[in-house]
Amino acid sequence: MEVPIYKLFPTENTWASLKLNTRNGKIWQVHFSISKDSFEGTLSINSYSLVLPEEEMNGRFNLYPTDNMYNFILLDQVNGNTYKVQWHNDDDKRFMRRIY
Repeated sequence: MEVPIYKLFPTENTWASLKLNTRNGKIWQVHFSISKDSFEGTLSINSYSLVLPEEEMNGRFNLYPTDNMYNFILLDQVNGNTYKVQWHNDDDKRFMRRIY
């Protein structure tokens, strides 16, 4: 079976999921709604590649949930680098940073 470029990870929020580019570590928060008055769309959490283009490979990155519903751990499965990923509806509370 071929490893997908993109994977969708559910959160504990019914209306929000995280979309991961498994090749380069880019992440988006994806919202959907059943009401036409509610927000529906994508919000960038990490818009830059974590590896050089020649180092990209399908399945290189994976997300793991934590006990905090807003936080995931992003793992580079080739070199072991880890990142804290925090999704949130508020711009100033949505980020990703490396864990050393």
